[in-house]
Amino acid sequence: GSRCHRYSFQWAASPYTAAKTVVDNFMKANPKAKRWHLLVADYAFGWSVEKYIKEVGKAHGLEFVGADRHPLGEREFSNYVQKAAANKPDVVAMVNFGGDAVAGAREVFNFGLTPKVPLIMSWSSGVEELIQLAPEIRENLWVGTNFYYTADTPAAKAFVKNYQAKYKLPPGYAPSAAYSMTRMLLAGFDKAKSDEVQAVVQALEGLEMNDIVGPMRVDGATHQTLRPYFLLRCKPKGKMEHELDLADVVATGNTPLPKEYAACKDIGGF
Repeated sequence: GSRCHRYSFQWAASPYTAAKTVVDNFMKANPKAKRWHLLVADYAFGWSVEKYIKEVGKAHGLEFVGADRHPLGEREFSNYVQKAAANKPDVVAMVNFGGDAVAGAREVFNFGLTPKVPLIMSWSSGVEELIQLAPEIRENLWVGTNFYYTADTPAAKAFVKNYQAKYKLPPGYAPSAAYSMTRMLLAGFDKAKSDEVQAVVQALEGLEMNDIVGPMRVDGATHQTLRPYFLLRCKPKGKMEHELDLADVVATGNTPLPKEYAACKDIGGF
């Protein structure tokens, strides 16, 4: 975004990539689900994803019947969910993360909206959040995330196998991000044939590699990685093969932020 800098790199998918992956592929599976109510974390990231969900939604004729913003760390979602229910949405989509997303999903279920009304976690940590939700809460839950442990790539399979052997749980957002960013940095060292900061930065600009998420490239002009984002659909309890068989990968998407939306005008110098 506008805070881009020559010495910083963005591993996670851009908010636009996330929004387009989630909206396009959810609507492909649910073409009549036109009325959306949004629950949005009230800070810059939440606003950004909300903006692009609404922008991408235009192509699908979506009607946004409500958009409530909540503070970070919110644990009482009953008022928000009552307002959502009153709008009779076809979909409730959350743009939040971590404990906020878990608390929101529980309240949407407790109020009786899900599983009849699909719930979308637009930007989720994946495993870390899903294991905190009972199987009945996960029914008809759709999840956008930067990584899921069943990703069908050689790097992911090796990483997941080693991680699960040590920690018993599959990796979610935090360990996968740390592992992938470390791989990126080491690839930068190899390409630069140096550990000097400026040389490594220049090597990372335009770097291409096959990573745990699949093919990944660093945009030299913005330092944003261009990589797949995942859309999951959680499994009903009766279809889970084991307790960690939480979801299927429905689709991935890697559409980059269109240049007309780009807030990074100048990455700066050394």
